Amino acid sequence: MAGEQAGAQGGAANGDAGATGKQDKDERAAWTVEDWTREIDRRVNEAHKKWRADMQAALAAKDADAESKIAKMQADLREAESRAIFGERALAAGVIDIVAAYAVAKAKNLLSDAGCDFDRLKREHPALFATATRADAAAGRRGDTGDDGKLNMSRVLAQACGIR
Repeated sequence: MAGEQAGAQGGAANGDAGATGKQDKDERAAWTVEDWTREIDRRVNEAHKKWRADMQAALAAKDADAESKIAKMQADLREAESRAIFGERALAAGVIDIVAAYAVAKAKNLLSDAGCDFDRLKREHPALFATATRADAAAGRRGDTGDDGKLNMSRVLAQACGIR
């Protein structure tokens, strides 16, 4: 081990200094047990500091990853809440295609914290809104008791009963 350390410090494994011809002795050869204990403690402390720094770096990386995941989840939650609120208000405003209306409103920057400008959306994209129509059970015919000569259910029933 002493030869390896001497070799690592630039000297030959046998302690030969090279050009000078003198043998340099490793100063650690004269160390006492206390000196070696201090050196061991120093190395252990350095290794512990390096390990701690590596662990903190790894934890910081995990924390940053976790924070980014939490931030993404919060953004997704805000988006879902926004869509839900938009859907409720869109139904009340008469929107017939809520998904398309939300996409258009988002693309046209019609969404805000206060909601959506449905009046502007209706002016710019009227096809997204229902038109006010009245359901007609008579399929467009008004009254079936008139004497317009057309065959209708009232006439058919009256004829069947022999009334007319």
